Amino acid sequence: MAQITDPNGNTNGQGPRQPIDNATSADIVVVGAGPVGLLMALKLSLQGITTIVIEKHKGILKAPRAIAYLPVVNAQLKKMGLLEPIAKRAFHCFLGPSWRPVQGEAHVLCDPVEKIEQLRKAGVDLPPLPPQDENCVYMIGQDELSEIILEQLRQRCPENISVRFQRSCTAVNNVPGGATVTTTDKSTDNKENQDMVLTAKYVIGADGAQSAVRQCASIPFEGFTWTNFRFTAADVEYDFQEEMNYYPGNFMVDPYNWAVIARCGPGNVFRIAYGELPETPDDDESLLERSKERIPAWLSPTNKNYKLRRLKPYWAQKRCAETFQKGRVLLIGDAAHSNNPIGGLGLTGGILDSVVVGNAIGRHLKGGEPEEIITRALESRRKTWLEVTNPTSSANYLRVCSVDEKVASEREEFFHKMNSDPAYAMGILADQYRLLPDAFEA
Repeated sequence: MAQITDPNGNTNGQGPRQPIDNATSADIVVVGAGPVGLLMALKLSLQGITTIVIEKHKGILKAPRAIAYLPVVNAQLKKMGLLEPIAKRAFHCFLGPSWRPVQGEAHVLCDPVEKIEQLRKAGVDLPPLPPQDENCVYMIGQDELSEIILEQLRQRCPENISVRFQRSCTAVNNVPGGATVTTTDKSTDNKENQDMVLTAKYVIGADGAQSAVRQCASIPFEGFTWTNFRFTAADVEYDFQEEMNYYPGNFMVDPYNWAVIARCGPGNVFRIAYGELPETPDDDESLLERSKERIPAWLSPTNKNYKLRRLKPYWAQKRCAETFQKGRVLLIGDAAHSNNPIGGLGLTGGILDSVVVGNAIGRHLKGGEPEEIITRALESRRKTWLEVTNPTSSANYLRVCSVDEKVASEREEFFHKMNSDPAYAMGILADQYRLLPDAFEA
């Protein structure tokens, strides 16, 4: 049974610690215990690859981050035995997104069942649909998803996994035959015992857009941070489906009050991610006061009562690492690429990174294939981000808020086709499968 060490040094109650809990070497060291890093750890450990995960925070980070991923990942999660536990705790959405004005009738309501029926009535020969559990958008908070994966590590993995919280990455170096990570124990004031050097065949940075691994490896993060807006994510108790007849996922189209409104899970908590001017103060008091002005704009005229659960500002980026590999140092998820969150492409891409690169590492370390297979997998993920994820996420953002005449014209044409051409609408939904051109399975 895997031993998980909490900040107090306790294990998960499965008996005495095994050697890896105090080990300074493993096949892989993963930096970052978000869903991408933990999923990579699970992917590897299920293949018998010893893995140490370090995370600078005290535990799973509780913050209003991603809340959904696209169905393209579901078949892969099912193979790992993850889909069922996720499904038990997530909201199941079988509808596509809607595009709406702030108040009034929707521009587009994308119901795949309705579109498929229209195509069948028109005599179109359709390919078989995926199983229902694979054809679902599971809506669940990123922190909740991380907890589920951590539970799976506890329950299923052999004793070759160690997850260590309050351990920050301060240095990364390539060495003959592998790489090292210098980690600082932030849980103790004893300076003599704080630093430890971990050695592995590969070090994987899954530590977010501000990745310490990427910075320590001196890998440029090319692109830019959006400076014309900043996101504020507000989690509110308010049943938009009951009060406003909203879909589980909604793009609010407006030059000023643009937003994404979506379910956070099976309860009545919805995320409102809205844009703000970058020069506005981002201290807690200022954010709260502005939220009292902004949030009611999206609520029903007859019911403005809501309860604010969480509120957090963050910047959106459009960046990609110059390379996802430098020697034995690898990058995945937001450490490798970062895009705006409109459309759920960030978490989707990160999950697929873990699957693809985890498969390639297994083929090399367990299957004996040349190390080149890992390089090819990383190059595939980078190419996919540049050619699919990045242009799609940028178009999603411009579609909800741009006042540019060309973009506005393209938006109206998009809405018209989504409403009038079921084949076009289904093509838009199916476009997500371009995010996984090759799973690199053995």
